[in-house]
Amino acid sequence: MKHLIYIFFISFFLFSCNNKKTKKTALPEQGVISYAIEYPNEISQAPTASLMPQTMKFSFKKQKIAYYLKGSFNIFSLNFISHSPTDSCTTIFRFIDRNLESSTPPDKRIFLFNTKETPKIIYLNNHTKVIAGFNCRKALVTFKETEPFYVYYTNEINLINPNRNSILGDIKGVLMEFFIDFNGVRFHFTAENFDSSNPPRSEFKIPRKTEPSTQEEIEALIITLINNFQ
Repeated sequence: MKHLIYIFFISFFLFSCNNKKTKKTALPEQGVISYAIEYPNEISQAPTASLMPQTMKFSFKKQKIAYYLKGSFNIFSLNFISHSPTDSCTTIFRFIDRNLESSTPPDKRIFLFNTKETPKIIYLNNHTKVIAGFNCRKALVTFKETEPFYVYYTNEINLINPNRNSILGDIKGVLMEFFIDFNGVRFHFTAENFDSSNPPRSEFKIPRKTEPSTQEEIEALIITLINNFQ
């Protein structure tokens, strides 16, 4: 009888541990989210609109994250890579034959979020929506000088500080629908698909042959591109 009780407690303990491990790792820890990009009319209706990126990819693995945008005909690409929540964010901007690299400290914003204003975020937890298979919550992002916008984020992905180096860093969930105001233009991003397969290591590697640059230089080049597309 004592042996049966002993076996029962050992079995119960092992089951409890396995159950906890299953719950702990239930959330995706790696994968790629693809976002559709919606442009305002002054860009989307321009003759050169087809050259602009139509999608953005967000890869993550072991707390590493990487954003990737590429223009049509491989004219230019823009990458943001961060290897941990406390690591700097590396910007890689490739334009024709130039490959520019710049680094942003973990407590600073990348140039896409160059506003000096810190927005107020109002969480609307009663408003939910399913985006790309994830349950998302709604939040209102307000500013003193620009128009507010709504975002949707999910807590169903295991990422620490996924919105690092941005004005939305206080939102701890992964953004699934959001806006970016850059150079007076508002861009709309909406997640369309989630691929849970293991992203290749190359997604998070910094290219060897790059030209040292600054956020200001890369920003100026991208503003020139956007102005040419309007």
